[in-house]
Amino acid sequence: MRLVLAAAVLGLTAVAHATPHAQPKSAARSVIVIVRARIVSGTRQAARAYVSPAAATYVTEFPAPLVVAVAPEAAEGKARRVRFRCVTAGCKIAPADQPNLDAIHVVWRYVSPISPKKNILDPAAKDADVADGRAAIGIAIEAARPDATYVITATPLAQEGERAVPATFTLTSR
Repeated sequence: MRLVLAAAVLGLTAVAHATPHAQPKSAARSVIVIVRARIVSGTRQAARAYVSPAAATYVTEFPAPLVVAVAPEAAEGKARRVRFRCVTAGCKIAPADQPNLDAIHVVWRYVSPISPKKNILDPAAKDADVADGRAAIGIAIEAARPDATYVITATPLAQEGERAVPATFTLTSR
């Protein structure tokens, strides 16, 4: 019985290896452009947190804006933007004085594939337009604790054929 089983396995293995493998087609590889955000100023700031008058949270307004440099070239007819996002748990980007108010945009979070009316505002992110190779945002953080260290990422919004590399800011409230 074992001899028959071994012969069957050898026979099937030989048949499987006897067929030539299909040659992979050489697909034309598209060139991916790396769009990198580089910190110009604003990281490692510290500021005092104050109780928010509207809610039971603390608001920390940082004195200097967060500024990143990004390659300004974008696809024709499209504007280059950078998404600033607070990635620390429970952190929201609160309203703050902006150096360029017309260039700051809210971010909608996609919730439902069925109904676009289910999209909600993302409180942890804001988009900033790139002007002269730089994107800047005045930052205030709203959170449940007055003493914390926050991590803010600045990610260029990638367009077709691009890959974005973010920059990371560290901010401390006390």
